Amino acid sequence: MSMTRERQAPETPRRIERRTFFRRAAMAGATAVGLLRAGGIARAASTNALRTKTVFRLSTRGHPYACNACKTHAAFRYYKYWKIANGDRAHANCHCNIVTQPFTEKRYNRWFAHGRTIVDVRWRPKPFQG
Repeated sequence: MSMTRERQAPETPRRIERRTFFRRAAMAGATAVGLLRAGGIARAASTNALRTKTVFRLSTRGHPYACNACKTHAAFRYYKYWKIANGDRAHANCHCNIVTQPFTEKRYNRWFAHGRTIVDVRWRPKPFQG
């Protein structure tokens, strides 16, 4: 007789409990949904990345002593160019940062149509009737 023991495959397939089955099925489904969403998000991001334009805004973030004029001015105004944002500050001693913000090309073209360089969202312009 030899001293080695050989394992024999079980004759009946291994059974898994109902709870284990549903847990594994849920994990597989969640993984599939996550992969599909990630693919869709990546595809959407790659197509929208080509269709964005940059606008400029004044920002009061990081300025603990920003005055109310700066806060209100920065909250509602968008600029087509950095130079215009720099020249249109709330007051002479304004030290707010100028930051960029991506816009969709459609919104950019609608907001800055007809030669507009500053958009104040409190006073939305009437749509062009011509």
